[in-house]
Amino acid sequence: MSVFVKEGSSYASISVLLLSHFVFSLMFILPACIVDKSFRFKLKSPSLTIGRIVFGGFSMLVFFYNLSVMPLATALLFLNTSPIFIPLLLYALFRKAINLKMLYSASIGLFGLALILHPNLEFNYYLFLGVLNGMLSAMAFVFLRQASQKDSATSIVFYYFVICSLVTLCFTAHELTTMTEKALWYSIAVGFTAAVFQYSLTKAMRYMPSNIVAAILFIEVPFAAIIGWWLWGEKLGLDFLIGACFILIGSLLIYNLSSKQKLN
Repeated sequence: MSVFVKEGSSYASISVLLLSHFVFSLMFILPACIVDKSFRFKLKSPSLTIGRIVFGGFSMLVFFYNLSVMPLATALLFLNTSPIFIPLLLYALFRKAINLKMLYSASIGLFGLALILHPNLEFNYYLFLGVLNGMLSAMAFVFLRQASQKDSATSIVFYYFVICSLVTLCFTAHELTTMTEKALWYSIAVGFTAAVFQYSLTKAMRYMPSNIVAAILFIEVPFAAIIGWWLWGEKLGLDFLIGACFILIGSLLIYNLSSKQKLN
């Protein structure tokens, strides 16, 4: 999907590509809503679901924009920094306790992020967007985790895609009638691959531990680096590679600790 978003942003606006992502994903989730007996239109905790929708929607918007202006691997790496923020946000917002192992794991990831950012007194707009993407994604996960304790995941995801589709449509309706053929095909490609990803992720989460799934998902970063170099001649520095390794280690440690807490 990310490759189509990056290439398609030259022919279609980010909002149009985002609309396709939401609509196709909604089409995928509808059969699950019909089959899932726990699905309810009435939510027990609408405020938490709204939080998931707002932060999740903005996270995808920033991610799509980052794909259009950053190297492919860089945009995906920033999106994958969300696990290192999750324990900190859970404590800050919901006073969920953080053990020392979790804090240590988050620190490893933050150190890797610092290597990539090169913190100094100069403001870097693109690096700011990258960190923002990771934090928004983490916020979306935190609200999803809290909301899923009261409402079914299917209900939460249903409202997420419905509301995001409608809101995005309001901003893109005037563009749909003037789309070029290339813009249309790239939009369809983004939506279709997004739906395939949702289906694959759902199946993987059903049969595999979350920490293993997270490790597999992180493989997309080195693959993105290869594809970015092959298609657009994108080159990544040594500091990026070292920082990415620290972020990967920190994220996987957090996923592993979270899985053990669930088992206990």
